[in-house]
Amino acid sequence: MGLALGWLALLVCYLVPGWVTEMVSGGRVAAATLAYSDSFTSAFRVPWLVGLLVIAGGLQFVVAVQGRWRPGTRWARIALTASISIQLGWHASYGSIFADPQTERYAVPAFAWLSVVILIGCGVLIYREYNRVRPAPAPA
Repeated sequence: MGLALGWLALLVCYLVPGWVTEMVSGGRVAAATLAYSDSFTSAFRVPWLVGLLVIAGGLQFVVAVQGRWRPGTRWARIALTASISIQLGWHASYGSIFADPQTERYAVPAFAWLSVVILIGCGVLIYREYNRVRPAPAPA
C-alpha cells in the first residue's frame, strides 16, 4: 500500500513540479522556473506518462489486495516499467520539457539518465522472472 502512495506522490510531482519544489524549498525556488513548455503539455506527452503512473499505482494496490506478486502482476510490472522508461526517453529526445532554458539544460540529461536507469531495472526484473525458482509440485 505504501508503494501505491509513493506512485501517487510521484504523480503529483510530475503534474505540478513547480508548486512542489516551491513548497519543499520554502519559496527559495520559484515555481515559474519549473513551468512546462507548451510543446510538453501537448496531448501527446504529459497525459501518457500520467496514465502510466496511475496504472503503476493501481498495480501496487492490486498486489496489496492480493497479498503477493503473481505471475500476471509481475509481467504487468515489467511491461509498465519498460513503457515508463520509453516515455521518459521520448521526453528527453523530443522537444523541450521546461520553459526556462536553464532548467531545460539540466532536465533533459536527467530525464535521459532516468530513462536508462529504469530500463536497466526492467532488465533486472526480466532476468529475475526467467530465473525464478519454481516450487516443487505438491506430493499426491
